[in-house]
Amino acid sequence: MAAKLYAASSEPWVKADAAAIQAAMAIFIFHMFYTMGLIEVVTFEIVFMAVLGYLAWLYRRHMQLLHKST
Repeated sequence: MAAKLYAASSEPWVKADAAAIQAAMAIFIFHMFYTMGLIEVVTFEIVFMAVLGYLAWLYRRHMQLLHKST
């Protein structure tokens, strides 16, 4: 979804956020298999869900603006 958003958007801040989310997803996947101590689980889940929630909000906002302009 972040890659599609990056390709479809013409707003620089949306492209920057989509690129940052793509990088964060790669880091999350690496971190998930590298270190997953019991202390880090809740913190990791909170940050991961916040990033996914922001991506969903950003995609939804972009689609709404796209439909309003057509």
